[in-house]
Amino acid sequence: MNAIAPTATMASAAAPMRSAPEPELGVGTGVSCTATALGDADWLAVSGAVEGVAGGVALVLVVLDSAVRTLVLPRGSVVALSRAIWLITRRVFDLIAGRCKTYEARDRVMALYAPMALLLLPVVWLAMILGGFTMVFHALGVSSWQTAFVESGSSLFTLGFVRPRDVPTSALAFLDAALGLGVVALFVAYLPSIYSAFSRREVLVAMLSARAGTPPSAIEFLIRTSRIDELQRLNEVWERFQQWFAEIEETHTSQAALVFFRSPRNDRSWVTAAGVVMDAAALSNSTRNPSPMVRIKRPPCSAILGSIKSFV
Repeated sequence: MNAIAPTATMASAAAPMRSAPEPELGVGTGVSCTATALGDADWLAVSGAVEGVAGGVALVLVVLDSAVRTLVLPRGSVVALSRAIWLITRRVFDLIAGRCKTYEARDRVMALYAPMALLLLPVVWLAMILGGFTMVFHALGVSSWQTAFVESGSSLFTLGFVRPRDVPTSALAFLDAALGLGVVALFVAYLPSIYSAFSRREVLVAMLSARAGTPPSAIEFLIRTSRIDELQRLNEVWERFQQWFAEIEETHTSQAALVFFRSPRNDRSWVTAAGVVMDAAALSNSTRNPSPMVRIKRPPCSAILGSIKSFV
């Protein structure tokens, strides 16, 4: 008995000890649920970042399209953003002008419409660029919306009081600054050209007031021309106004804001002057011996005014 007992004890000691079975993954534990939750959170973060980048890039592209087609493109083009700005501004000025009781008061109000709408364009463009780059900065890991907004504004206006934290945000800051400076530079270069065209347009409007009265009249134009015995030199007048109409067609198509710029005096208007010239040419052609020059001038003038009327 004593010999058998040690043997049994050794056999039991030599037998491999069975460890407790490990719980299967997902059975009785929260590991699988936690991994799934982490995966969903990562997916939501990635999708949110992609949406932020896409939205910001879309805003910036809309601004670039509007700025290029408004300030650079040398032809007429309907720009949805610019059109919306002009229409909203027009409604505000219509409400203000509607309270005025006299034409002179309404004219003083509406004279500010085109300059104000024109100055609003870069303001809206810069605000949209600021918002677009704020979205992109936040999507690239900038901690909060406030920090992203401050970093975008610092880059856009080249203030430089916020330093980007890595290479992607640094490249984004450089692009933000370049676009901001580019939009401002384009607008500053655009203003002298538009006011130069406005001045050239108004020179002949002022000259017409000396020949046709104020406000101008086609009949008064022919009467005064007859009094100074210059009816035989009307072809020279038509030639000069033909050049004027051609220049108006070119400038008021490529720089559409000129259409809404009013004359310096409330009793003058480039639209009225154009109508008086065409009426005078029609009267001269119908009551005097028609000359080939008058026959040539009338159709281009009518076509130009028709295109301007359809644009407005």
